[in-house]
Amino acid sequence: MFTKVLSIQGTRTIIDNLDYGYEVVPINTSYEGLLDCVHNIFREEGLLGFYKGFGALIIQYALHASILRITKLVFDQLAESYRTQPAVTLDRDHDDGLQL
Repeated sequence: MFTKVLSIQGTRTIIDNLDYGYEVVPINTSYEGLLDCVHNIFREEGLLGFYKGFGALIIQYALHASILRITKLVFDQLAESYRTQPAVTLDRDHDDGLQL
């Protein structure tokens, strides 16, 4: 966790405009605002440009859902195996002592 904090702090130090303190200096973009960004993406990449990286996100969610479903299946099977085991009772009706 400590390295994440340092990484975020390093990023903030790079993009903050320390001269005036009220704006952010773009590092690798030349957008003038949100509408300029949307216009440039649509002009240069088309409508599909807004969905870049969406496939990786879908794969991530699918893997996460698969892991959760497999884990639930394993725990359900374990719970079922414990439910179907016969209960241990003590038989006190015999003269030779307690038997299982």
